[in-house]
Amino acid sequence: MLIAANRVPPSETDAETRLLNQELDFSASYMAIKTLNLRVERSPHRVTHQTVGALVSVIRSTRFDTQKQALFLFRESAETLVSILTRIKGPPGSMVIPALQKILVASAGHRHRAVAEALGSLPLSIQAPAIRETENTGFCALPFQEVMDSLDIDREAELTWRGRSLTAPTRNGRTGVIKFVKTGEDPFALISETGWMDFFESAPPISLTGFDIPRPVKNKDISLFTIVDIPKKISLPGNLHPERFAIVFSAAKEYYDYPNEPLHATTPLELSEVLGCNARLLGSTAAMGIVHTAVIPLFHNRVQQNRREDGGIYEWERSGRLDRWLESCRHPNFATSGLRDFEHFASIKQIKRLHHHIGSHLLSLILVAGSFFRNRCPEKQGKDSQGNPVDARELFDPSLFEEAIICSMDAYYLGFTKITTPAPFARPPAGFVDSLIDEMGVDHHMEEILRVDDQNRMNQDQFKQFLQERGLTSEEISRYEQGKAEISLETGPHLGGFNQGISVPQLIDYIFTCASLMVCGRYIKENALKECDN
Repeated sequence: MLIAANRVPPSETDAETRLLNQELDFSASYMAIKTLNLRVERSPHRVTHQTVGALVSVIRSTRFDTQKQALFLFRESAETLVSILTRIKGPPGSMVIPALQKILVASAGHRHRAVAEALGSLPLSIQAPAIRETENTGFCALPFQEVMDSLDIDREAELTWRGRSLTAPTRNGRTGVIKFVKTGEDPFALISETGWMDFFESAPPISLTGFDIPRPVKNKDISLFTIVDIPKKISLPGNLHPERFAIVFSAAKEYYDYPNEPLHATTPLELSEVLGCNARLLGSTAAMGIVHTAVIPLFHNRVQQNRREDGGIYEWERSGRLDRWLESCRHPNFATSGLRDFEHFASIKQIKRLHHHIGSHLLSLILVAGSFFRNRCPEKQGKDSQGNPVDARELFDPSLFEEAIICSMDAYYLGFTKITTPAPFARPPAGFVDSLIDEMGVDHHMEEILRVDDQNRMNQDQFKQFLQERGLTSEEISRYEQGKAEISLETGPHLGGFNQGISVPQLIDYIFTCASLMVCGRYIKENALKECDN
């Protein structure tokens, strides 16, 4: 980045004045801010109210909005202000948060992102727990009927497959679960799930009704089993580990009652309540330094999981296309009983990454809320008989959708900061919900491209299986010669065209705002500062 080549930076004495008077061009302004940044680092006692005012004025000014590198100017200013805040506890440091918060909730574009990133990077006094990896990597065989008996499941109970898990109701009204390891997975990795069950049982994040912690079946300290003597009448999925490794646990009756199944388990009146309860749980665990890394699977591009360094996982800060959003919401990892799929919990090592994880949580909650309305008529999807995008916007209730979003944001804030949200707190801006409905309710983007490079990374069987999983028949697959040309597939709906940005950028702006205010609120609480009235 070349912003200020061959320029002499203004002296410290006149940098503030010239910034305030808007006398400097873009490059000189950038260098002046760098000068102030050095002063903050080396001599914080020389920082004055005018220093803060000069930096704030740069961010507020619209003089450089058309500059391609405006983000770097705003980012340098915002980061310098945060440096002042963390070094000077009283005035003028105490001016920083109110000023940045006001800019955050009233701005857009580069200015908004720079301020959001700066507030999201505030240092927090969160000590993530050191979860001890299991020292016992052993396993033992457990006959199927002993599993049923240990879970108190009647011999005549109806067995139901839910993905890799075989479930059945127990005699005491709970749900018994045998969660099998899939082919190619490390069997011992699944032990971490029972470890998190034990952890949360001994150190629950909050004393809140609505969070049922599953209890694992163990043989002494062993929680990984090979299930033997499985009755032949039980049809096993073909993707299970040949040794039938599994963990076994008892969960709440509602463990599989997802909040976005309006025709199955949850009535519209309960949507906000269930989302709010789980949002508070996610915020509370994040406050402990523990994050759920897959509230829903978020991908920029699923097919590139094995080729891209980021595994194709969605980095929401980049505002890219969101792959198969509705499919991702099909089975969220939270239910009316609380959070689920404990294997995805992680003790965060870099607290600065909390901002990213919080944003992923908030994005997931909003997407699941949107899928609730689409699931009122799940067959209404894709393209109609004339090849036009299906329009399902009439399935949405704008008021309920907005209520669910607000409830989720407020509950997460409470869980993460331990204080109620300031009023108003990051309320959806005008037109935000309508924009979401326009994109979530009309399947504009259905196409996925299977690139030649990705085809060549597959063997022939993987290539055929990939196309079969996306709905192609054997006859249709036979028309394609692997590795010769890109293949266009309809696998959506996606939020955005292939290799493009997200089709509803307002959603990312809103996530930036909310995630940053979460971190900021926690910082304010820890440092006993005054909250800004937004």
